[in-house]
This record gives sequence, structure tokens and C-alpha cells, in this order.
Amino acid sequence: MNPECQIHVNPNIVVDDLLNILSNHYGEHFRVNKKYSFVYELDKLSVYIDEPDEYDPEKAKITDTGFLYYQYILEVDPVGSIEFDEYVAAINHLLEFLKSCNISFTAACEYEEMLLEPYVATSN
Repeated sequence: MNPECQIHVNPNIVVDDLLNILSNHYGEHFRVNKKYSFVYELDKLSVYIDEPDEYDPEKAKITDTGFLYYQYILEVDPVGSIEFDEYVAAINHLLEFLKSCNISFTAACEYEEMLLEPYVATSN
């Protein structure tokens, strides 16, 4: 099974603010691999933050396919020889954190059934 996972996120903030949120949460486990490439090593994950050309705030509101137009895509890969179950748990931890920040997300991978359900933040 391909371990790669894409997490489409729609935080409605600039990328630097997203990075600060992640950095504050992950602390010492959040470190830059390559300057300006937005590649970050978390505890058990490598995360590349992509700003897709397809971003469209209006299309992002569409119920079934809106995630395809979200603001960022987090390209997630395992670090080292991590066990698959640990890797999935680490992704779920990231998803729980995004949800706690009220950040919309949809994960796309071969093992979606093992991950948290897509989450769409709603304004109050």
C-alpha cells in the first residue's frame, strides 16, 4: 500500500500563519528541512505544504468536491522505518489538531477508512 497521503486544508490564513500554528503545536518536533520549500519533519511525518494553482474560495464551498479547491495541500509521507499503524496514528493526530483549530480538511489516500472523517469548519 502506498503510504503517501494528501490532506487538503482550507484554513483561510496565509501559509506563514499555518506554519506558526503547526510549529506551536508540534514544538521541538517541528523543524524545517529546506528553507522556502515548506518541508517539515514532524515526530513521525514529513509534510510538504503545497499552494495549488486550483485554489478557489468559491468552489471550495461545494459540498462533495470543494476540497479539490482548498487553499493548501499537505503532502504527508512517513519518516524513517515507522510502522504503518504508528504512521496512521500520527496522521490522525495531525487531523485532530486541524479539527481543534477549526481548519477544514479532507484526507485523500489509499487507507482513508483508517483516518478521521473529512471535516468542514462552519462559521458561527
